Amino acid sequence: MTRVPDQSPPFLLLALLALGSGCAGDPPAASADACASYKADAGVYAVCVTRSAGAEPDLSTAGARCDLLPAPASLTCRSRWVGLNASNTAFAATDLTAFCSGAPGCNDLVASARPPTDPTVGTP
Repeated sequence: MTRVPDQSPPFLLLALLALGSGCAGDPPAASADACASYKADAGVYAVCVTRSAGAEPDLSTAGARCDLLPAPASLTCRSRWVGLNASNTAFAATDLTAFCSGAPGCNDLVASARPPTDPTVGTP
């Protein structure tokens, strides 16, 4: 009997790419409007929106982009944004953890990016 190798769904691969660190070789993030053309493929659309949210400089705009997606993709989007911005001290740790909206591991991204002397770490 020949065993066919397991094939990961394309969404998994795309989700992993969306969680990347934003390496210099990454193409620029698309705007949310540019992502509309991908709505027929939920996985590709989620990656596009997640990448565009990651390029946003503030919590409210990034949150609005992430909220275009249904859960759990919206939570992945929020985690990626926090991962990219957790060390930016312009954002209070409490604001970042609130932005996480319960996304698994998201609060850990904030805690690991902030020194233990930051009094806002660990406070809801």
